[in-house]
Amino acid sequence: MVVNDRKAAELLTRPEALVYLAPFMKGPRSLRQVAGELSTPIPNLHYWADKFLRLGLLEVVKVERRVGRPIRYYQARAQRYIVPQELVPMAHFEHTERVWNHRLWVALEQASPELLHQRGVEIRLELDGTLTINPSQDRKGSWDILGDGVPAVLNTWSDALLLDPPDAKALQRELLELFERYRRKSGNQRYIIHIGLAPREGDRLSR
Repeated sequence: MVVNDRKAAELLTRPEALVYLAPFMKGPRSLRQVAGELSTPIPNLHYWADKFLRLGLLEVVKVERRVGRPIRYYQARAQRYIVPQELVPMAHFEHTERVWNHRLWVALEQASPELLHQRGVEIRLELDGTLTINPSQDRKGSWDILGDGVPAVLNTWSDALLLDPPDAKALQRELLELFERYRRKSGNQRYIIHIGLAPREGDRLSR
């Protein structure tokens, strides 16, 4: 579904809005069902559902009659939305990235506060230019971020990855395949993950 309304386009690029729209993209849901899935108050979900309805992103697909107020079942009007670039300025996407980045940092701090507060943060620049930011080791150096007793947290950046185009495409495909494999799982804990890859223009090495 191509989105032609600017307000709808801007709403679809807001991370906090997508959290509330996503459950309705799976099929018909009542507000009570989705509120339970998201652990959010029903009045809060009403607010977002009304927004989606007004902008044509959501529709009522079934009304279940009963004593008292009927139960309405809502469904997203599409499982895939296409937002034309001209409807959303680049600054909006940059803002969205900042929002997600802030959420990641908050989640990192909440997942392992004792690690960050008791051990501090280790910022390491490798010889190849890879920058890693993780909770630091203790004085004995015995802490292992991959240990079973440590929360599954990770935050790694590098602007010095030297690849030929075929290797870069292979990495892109492998990252997406790995993400899709784990995305299909149904665990009991929600995680934030960000995957990004891009060539640095003007930094091509001559050989």
